[in-house]
Amino acid sequence: MIPQNFTQKSQEALQHAAQISHANGQPQVEPPHLFLSLLEQEEGVVLSVLKINIMAWPIINFAKCTE
Repeated sequence: MIPQNFTQKSQEALQHAAQISHANGQPQVEPPHLFLSLLEQEEGVVLSVLKINIMAWPIINFAKCTE
């Protein structure tokens, strides 16, 4: 896996996922961290693909509770 081959948004999502995991005292990035990071991207494609725009907040809150 070569991070330089990822899109800018993908790199940003991975960096934010690492920040989320470290902020919660977890030593490694897990799928919920990446999922939350992708949901929180303002101009990312995840929200539009899932078509949950406004309804994303309950999912984001749920993801935060499962960290």
